[in-house]
Amino acid sequence: MALSTKTRWMLASASVVSISMMMAQTALAQATDSGELKLETIVVTGTRGFGTDVSQLGTFRGAHLIDTPMTIVVLPKDLLNAEQATNLTDILKNIAGANSAQVGTVVTSNQSIRGIPIDNRNGFRMDGSLPFVNLIELPVEDKERVEVMKGAAGLYYGFASPAGVINVTMKRPTADPLFDAKLFGNEYGGPGAAVDFGGTVANGKFGYRINGVYTNEDPGIDHALGIRSLISGAFDYKPIESVTMQVDVEHIFKTQPEPGVFRMVSGLPTPTIANPYPTYALPNIKTLDPRTNFGPRWALYRAEETNLMSHNVWSINDAWQLTIDVGDSRFDRNRVFNTLQPTNFITGAGFMQFQFAHEQDENRNARFEVSGTFSTFGLVHNASAGWQDNIRDSLALSQAQAVCAGGVYTTTCQKGVTTVSGVAVNYINPTFVPLMTLQLPQTLTGTPDRTEDAGFYIFDRISWGNYVDVLAGGRFGNYNDIAPTVPVIHKFHAAPMTTSDSIVVKPFGDNDLSIYASYVEALESAGGAPITALNAGQTLAPLPSMQREIGVKSEYLKGFLLTFDYFDIRRASTYVNAANYYVEDGQAKYNGFEFSASGEVTEDLSVFANGMLLMAKQVTGAPTCGVVPYPVTATCHTFTPTIVGLNVSNSAKAYGTFFAQYKLDDFIQGLSVNGGIYYVGARPVDATNKAFLRDYFTVDLGASYSTDAFEYPMTFRVNAQNVGNTKFWASGDADLFAEGQPANIIFSLEAHL
Repeated sequence: MALSTKTRWMLASASVVSISMMMAQTALAQATDSGELKLETIVVTGTRGFGTDVSQLGTFRGAHLIDTPMTIVVLPKDLLNAEQATNLTDILKNIAGANSAQVGTVVTSNQSIRGIPIDNRNGFRMDGSLPFVNLIELPVEDKERVEVMKGAAGLYYGFASPAGVINVTMKRPTADPLFDAKLFGNEYGGPGAAVDFGGTVANGKFGYRINGVYTNEDPGIDHALGIRSLISGAFDYKPIESVTMQVDVEHIFKTQPEPGVFRMVSGLPTPTIANPYPTYALPNIKTLDPRTNFGPRWALYRAEETNLMSHNVWSINDAWQLTIDVGDSRFDRNRVFNTLQPTNFITGAGFMQFQFAHEQDENRNARFEVSGTFSTFGLVHNASAGWQDNIRDSLALSQAQAVCAGGVYTTTCQKGVTTVSGVAVNYINPTFVPLMTLQLPQTLTGTPDRTEDAGFYIFDRISWGNYVDVLAGGRFGNYNDIAPTVPVIHKFHAAPMTTSDSIVVKPFGDNDLSIYASYVEALESAGGAPITALNAGQTLAPLPSMQREIGVKSEYLKGFLLTFDYFDIRRASTYVNAANYYVEDGQAKYNGFEFSASGEVTEDLSVFANGMLLMAKQVTGAPTCGVVPYPVTATCHTFTPTIVGLNVSNSAKAYGTFFAQYKLDDFIQGLSVNGGIYYVGARPVDATNKAFLRDYFTVDLGASYSTDAFEYPMTFRVNAQNVGNTKFWASGDADLFAEGQPANIIFSLEAHL
């Protein structure tokens, strides 16, 4: 029987306190023998160029990147500033293997890595701990950096997708007073302003950092004007030398019409024994105008989110510390999701579907952890033990789809018995559907869902001199998925034990070169069925996953990190099947090679580059149905070919990114130029590989100029995104696919007051 929340908190708290006392006593008893051992205190601040050195993720918090036995990519503030990134889509285009999934890229950022979707409710973290809800465009203005840990991370984060974890680090208070003001916009308008100010008071004991943003959003797409705002604060307090307290809070708001996306759901070729995998054509992306939006103005996406986190550290002594994290993420949105099914590629005719939805999510997270260092038999241990509890509540309400079906001249929209006639549905020359009359009365249906993910974990990094690190850990989890109704409906329960083991070898005993191998087990939530599936919102059973990885990292040139790795991931598959149901079916294998190079090549040249070769295949699953030896039966009444051996939906075989910035101080003091090239290979639109999104390149160019010639130091920036106005499919999956945004020139003026 599942434990109540109160009981879990009491038992876990008692366990952690007991372990804390035991470890503290051990540390004090060994003070004489290991007096020189101290926990390394690393404060993450701004870095020069694109170089980074430490991670703030999971069990590797505070570890040097070259010491971590996983692929961790850090995107520092200088890189974000050089690109003038404003959201996750801008940021993650720098990560090979990351691409958008299902929805367009205007109102939010639905991402996958290595062909695996990231859990929008558990795969995104603030300050390495709080899971925030990634269903709204995440602002970057108050972030110091973004970290991407590819692969399974269940030891520290509980049930998590093996795609990886994305962590954002808030800007922290500065010792000296700070006040920056920025004005920005783009070639279509989109004016906005931002402020960033902070400092310390009370003799340096209390620090604050405030960020505010207000902007009109104009991506250059018809009828997609919106508003975005942010207010956030980061506060540090040090009441005594051994205690550090941090509180971070941010409120995000965005309202914007969601441009329509394409969806192929009817009139598709039927599989036959002679042709088990028929294909269908997609609209010719080269003939489409990315500025055209066939969705109406009233297809609004209105969302807001509040994230609050408290991070507290007590240094018991030089070798041991206790960490307590508590946080809450609340999200609320109203959405009109609109899709178009093309019926004539020449005229652009088709039919549209509209679905009205309301969603509320809340993540409550708590973590107690004791960590420290000690020695046994000449080996140095960096150990941690902790308890984490995450409660995720979700209420997704939706309305039956309103369908607008018609030809070139006349369209009839119907929902129930209400109809509107006389409007053409056309994605080339759209005439917008006046469907507002069909919205009322709204009947929204759905059930609440609660996921309780608690676990106790223990981890140890055992070091033999500077040559070998052996890392091992285990997690004892307690996972419940329930409907908190009256009476409570218990959906799933699991109490797994998962392990994580790895080794890092430094052949020369320094930080110039490391070779690693790792093995990680994890479980992930299958998540809810997408809004377009017939079982929308339904949660499936937890999914097992396993990952092996080997790699090499080198920092022979100080500040310039090179990595190369091979990974092999096995996970249970979920997808929307031919009957439009979200299902679990068999296992998929993701394996490939990755390369990255980041940091300062010289004092003037900074580079951030990475690439990936990926093979993502379905390796087991339901057999072909409807032919010998699987004859047509009551449960197998149509011919359905197996997906075994096919490519995983929305996974490309090759990815590559390259971004560089060069300082021209020798010619003009304060002038820098930059440029980036981004490549994504062809990707299947669905699990049966009926159609593929073609591969594409995009190119960005930019420049910045910093000067002290005025009363206050100022920085001017200009960036041209997608310089050649490449037309491409930015996202796809489950027979949904969306166009990439048009070319755009963005600019900003920042004053350092």
